Amino acid sequence: MNDFRITEDTVVAHMICERKSYLMLFQYSEGKEQPYAALVREHKADNESRFFRSKSDYLEYSSDKLSGKGKYILDSNFIAGNVSVSNVHLEKKESSSKLGDYSYEPLIFSDSIRVSAADRLKASYIGYVLNKIQDKKPEHAGVILTDGRRKNIKLNKGDHLPILSKLNEWMKCDPVAPSISFTKHCSVCQFESQCLAAAEIDDSISLLSNMPATIRKKYESKGIFTIKQLSYLYKPRRRSKKWGERKPIHQYELQALALRTNNIYTSELLKVETEDVEIYVDIESVPDQQFHYLIGVLVSFPRDQKFFSFWANNAKEQKDIWESFLNIANKHMPAPIYHYGSYEKKVITELSNRYKTNVDSIISRLRNVNSYIYGRIYFPSRSNRLKDICNYLGLSWTAEDPSGLNSVVWRNNFDKTNDHAFRDDLIAYNKEDCINLRKLKSVVAAICSNEAIMPGVKAANDKDQLLSGAGKHLIDEFSNLIKSAHGKYEKSKISLKKKRSSDTDVDKNRTNRPRKIANSKIDKTIRVARGRVCPVHRRPLLKTSLVGEVIITDLVCGPRGIKSVHTKYWGYKGRCPNCSGRYNPPGLKVFGKNAKYGRGLKAWIAYHRLTMRLPFRKITQLLEDSFNITIASGGIDRLFKAICDEYRATEKVILQTMMHSQRIHVDETLVNIQGRTQYVWVFTDGDHVIFRLTPTRDSSIAHQVLDEYNGVVISDFFAGYDALECPQQKCWVHLIRDINDDMRKSPFDTEFENFVLSLRDLLIPIFNAVEKYGLKKRNLNKFRRSVERFYQISIDGQQYESDITKKYVKRLSRYRGSLFVFLEHDSIPWNNNMAERALRHLAVQRKISGSFFASGMTKYLLLLGVMQTCRFQNKPFLEFLMSGDKDINRFKGKKNNIGWSMR
Repeated sequence: MNDFRITEDTVVAHMICERKSYLMLFQYSEGKEQPYAALVREHKADNESRFFRSKSDYLEYSSDKLSGKGKYILDSNFIAGNVSVSNVHLEKKESSSKLGDYSYEPLIFSDSIRVSAADRLKASYIGYVLNKIQDKKPEHAGVILTDGRRKNIKLNKGDHLPILSKLNEWMKCDPVAPSISFTKHCSVCQFESQCLAAAEIDDSISLLSNMPATIRKKYESKGIFTIKQLSYLYKPRRRSKKWGERKPIHQYELQALALRTNNIYTSELLKVETEDVEIYVDIESVPDQQFHYLIGVLVSFPRDQKFFSFWANNAKEQKDIWESFLNIANKHMPAPIYHYGSYEKKVITELSNRYKTNVDSIISRLRNVNSYIYGRIYFPSRSNRLKDICNYLGLSWTAEDPSGLNSVVWRNNFDKTNDHAFRDDLIAYNKEDCINLRKLKSVVAAICSNEAIMPGVKAANDKDQLLSGAGKHLIDEFSNLIKSAHGKYEKSKISLKKKRSSDTDVDKNRTNRPRKIANSKIDKTIRVARGRVCPVHRRPLLKTSLVGEVIITDLVCGPRGIKSVHTKYWGYKGRCPNCSGRYNPPGLKVFGKNAKYGRGLKAWIAYHRLTMRLPFRKITQLLEDSFNITIASGGIDRLFKAICDEYRATEKVILQTMMHSQRIHVDETLVNIQGRTQYVWVFTDGDHVIFRLTPTRDSSIAHQVLDEYNGVVISDFFAGYDALECPQQKCWVHLIRDINDDMRKSPFDTEFENFVLSLRDLLIPIFNAVEKYGLKKRNLNKFRRSVERFYQISIDGQQYESDITKKYVKRLSRYRGSLFVFLEHDSIPWNNNMAERALRHLAVQRKISGSFFASGMTKYLLLLGVMQTCRFQNKPFLEFLMSGDKDINRFKGKKNNIGWSMR
């Protein structure tokens, strides 16, 4: 093992795939070079030859060619201990080093049109080895891109150091090869066939394409290593309807089940529209050059189909094939345009911007067939790639190894040889893509329509899917029998028999009865003065014998509790001599049009809706049982909204007062608004609370509310708060919870445990001081030195191997200026519990109700903010509502009447 050395290729490979780096380091036999990889290597070599063809001052490397005579040294090979470089190019710079008054810097040739992370890592490693050779660390490296442009990058990050540490550990012992993980890079890797064969023997879950490494490690930590084992984890679940439509999630357990049983499983299918005329499109490109040279269009009619192939020999002809495609698409204007994946939509948008074309109508007609499959239809294939699914359905291509990368190779061969056989192969491949896409779409449409287009199609979440037809029929019959035992069955069933007279009007909805109040039930009668002046003509009103009256039902608080009061307000109407119009007394108009209920009743309804969390139908029943007042649920809703509108000015006062406070806590939570997920934001200073509702988690509402605020904002680690201009204190509770969860998930990660220990040693003395002295700057400011020492020792310049430790190091570094703000100010808490307390009432209501109505949610949140403000100030909410006062800060209430204190 001591004969093996680390090379630049090994280091770069580690960034892409640890297993590839392992196989290269210990010199395992390589497989056949992939065609696209060979093409990339050839292009890179051509780029090098073109570059040095224009340079005369270069030398081929040999042991005596570090004398500084040449500007460039080609194909250098250096060994420094167990690290080495091979066949790399160097560029001389005028700066002193061990070699003399000159030194060398790396010259990298990239395989892309922009500097990639692999280029930066390779240059960083070569600079590290050069430092050992010339005793001078290179400051820069030159990167030559595929289009001939040169970019200079700095070499001061040390990106290679963590990888070097890992590779050195491998060389000290005989480690087990890292687990197999298939990525996009595998299609150009020389070890693909070797890894694929090993994974198939083990039936590894890594065969499931696009499974993230984090999810794979999660399964492996539970002892799930094979696809067969994974398939037994799937459990059918009934999706909750109250949360509405959500984006589908690919379930790897269900994919494994489909592979094990060789069945097609469906879940939450979308309706696929079938039109008389349909268009199928596939585009072939050279991505690095942004050259789209072939557009295949298949127009499908009910009894026929036509294929159009638009070919561009060079970039100048690209506009012609684009216009040809537009002509076909516009000729069949209403027809949907089907494609597979997101690439076609991306190209259409790119070409429309390049040639200034309006394609809004075409974009609206695009249909991604994969969107009907992803998370909804699980074929017995390892991925959702078009080729894999079509191979299962028996659809094939004439080419030996059809793929997008190989099409780039074929196009390159055509450009080099001008052999029309390559062009014909590309057109045939493109045509078969369109034809197979059409066949796949018809299969998907049939599955979505009845889920029975072929044997083996099963509904994944159907609990009766294993029953025979006769069994399902029996269950349906018995289910109908069970319905007849329901309590409301006799009232809800449809009957043709004539009902007995005794049964009529027995179960009428009591909320539909008219509101009648007899004179004997009037508790108080108040006469109001007649109007004196016509409101229209400004003429004196004449007295009439006509009477106007309003009966107001209200609730009032007395020494013995709350009671209902019916008050009759009456007065004589006045007549205008000019228009003969009759006008009610002004004292009646203050109640509004069709007024029936007073403020006390509205306040009582709002109190029970908010504080007691009663639904409107329960409030209706409680009103009738307690006060013999009958109001329909719709009427209760209107009265609640009416009293909410009265407190808009109160909310403005709360917000203005909050803007002058020293701190504001901010938090957000999601709610369901009639099947759609929206977000409720809370802002509180500990004494005042307001809420806001937004359809998304866009943090612009926080910027809008806190635009002119100069105090300290206390929040969680949601990135939307980071752009606020005022000082911020991040909540340590959120961070500590995350650390505890990761400690439980990774109990054997000693590096992470040691890091948490150092963080614990920093925090415990600080929080003990907070407990003893409170949030006082004079007692906490001394810990700033401890914080700086922690960052110097545990974070700055430290290299960690554990992914969890790296995550927290990055998090602590990013929020370095907002984690310890409470040390520099008085009365700034280190947690965001106050905002969570303000949201807790809504969270409990969300759990009870499940979903809210959009029509009244904004008003509900307005009054909820008033209620929580009363609660935080320990003032009685019901008394505040019934008092008619609008300023909570000035409201004192009755003596010894204590509000709903926080617990």
